Amino acid sequence: GKSCWFYGCISLAVIGVIGIAMMVGGAFWLKGQVEKIALEYTGESPNKLPEVTYTDEQMASLEERITKFQQSTTNKGPAVNLELTGDEINALIAKHMALPNGDSLGYVELDGDKIKAQISVPLDQVAETIPGMGALKGRYLNGTGSVKIVVQDGYFAAFIQDLEVNGQQVPEQFMTQVRNQNIFKDAQNDPQMRKNVESFEKVEVKDGKLIVTPKS
Repeated sequence: GKSCWFYGCISLAVIGVIGIAMMVGGAFWLKGQVEKIALEYTGESPNKLPEVTYTDEQMASLEERITKFQQSTTNKGPAVNLELTGDEINALIAKHMALPNGDSLGYVELDGDKIKAQISVPLDQVAETIPGMGALKGRYLNGTGSVKIVVQDGYFAAFIQDLEVNGQQVPEQFMTQVRNQNIFKDAQNDPQMRKNVESFEKVEVKDGKLIVTPKS
């Protein structure tokens, strides 16, 4: 359905948000210093993220463009590129990918060929479901980072370029490892995600827009 396409396409733009959470969580676990790192790299309160508000008319127009793009990938219409600005992506995130309390999952900016992301995510669920992560209860992952995406000919990858958590740069010795890890590695095994991506010729960030080109 249409919502599936919102998630399929927009997840390419906000993968940096998910990646930041994954990588920082991995740092907690691998270093075996959860208590210390939890206090150093998480906060007691959430950061206020910028807000983008669209009217019903603006959102309807945006969703119509996405519907036309969807049709073009299923041979139900002429090939149409999907071009999204940062504000359009943030409006979609706010509507379709909000946290349970209504707050937005994150905020993105398109800069050159990179996606910059800001997040402020409660870690209670992590604390309750992952052994050894109890120190994270009541705390928030507040971070910023930039991600470079590569999507072409059915292959999709995303690589974190830089990362700041709780106002601190993640140590370079850790970032050296992180930059070589494809955040999309596990998603490659998701049949629905692969089906969506295989209908794209390429995805790129260019001139302040996320441009998704369907296969002819």
